[in-house]
Amino acid sequence: MSKLASRMDLSILPDNAVKLLMDFYDFLVERYGKNMPESKSSSDKKFDKFISESIEVEEIVIPSREEIHERKSLC
Repeated sequence: MSKLASRMDLSILPDNAVKLLMDFYDFLVERYGKNMPESKSSSDKKFDKFISESIEVEEIVIPSREEIHERKSLC
């Protein structure tokens, strides 16, 4: 429960305002409550594990400026 929700005192509102507030709350739950993230599938979990692990590379070859321009001219 948020700090604001724990401090809300609905007793100070008239009955019709409380009803409106509850109706609005039901609307928000109906609209946004269904969009709550569901549990991840096994393929999503595998992908998350894959991207979280580091990939070891033996050597990184950075092409020279000339090599980059040669490749672009071939396209």
